[in-house]
Amino acid sequence: YIAEKDIDKAEKIIKQGISATDNSQMLTLNLASIYERQGSFDNAIKVYEDYLVDNPQAIIAKNNLASLLTDHKGDQDSLEKARRISADFKGSEIPQFRDTYAWALVKSGVNLEEAIVVLESVVKEVVQGGAIFHFHLGEAYRAKGETENAVASLSKVVELEIGRASCRERV
Repeated sequence: YIAEKDIDKAEKIIKQGISATDNSQMLTLNLASIYERQGSFDNAIKVYEDYLVDNPQAIIAKNNLASLLTDHKGDQDSLEKARRISADFKGSEIPQFRDTYAWALVKSGVNLEEAIVVLESVVKEVVQGGAIFHFHLGEAYRAKGETENAVASLSKVVELEIGRASCRERV
């Protein structure tokens, strides 16, 4: 149904599957993903929040919820919740999870020094698709008043995006 762009049917069948499988993580993540693609972020947030009630250690759901709260809500309560949820990611081996934690700090204007340290380590580790991480780092530098570092990091975003666009044109 998703491939056919029949979102209503996809949503219905996924909800049936979630119910029949006692909250399958895979189906729950798919449902939230459908909502995200539709721009229905409040629905996606609710799916993650409901799932985490019974599965509080579901790291992907925690990461996705924290990201949505940070990027699509942005009010102080949502940012505080995102920081709280993502605090476990501070020492994660997965750079994308550490990025979620640091970005919540940046958006909150809290502990920018720590956010910069974390984001600097992320951009060193992630080679492919790193534009978003350079953007987060550039914004952290900007928020801290480090203009020269911000410009360098944000210039890297432009460089990476131009390179990505060139690759798509060749394909």
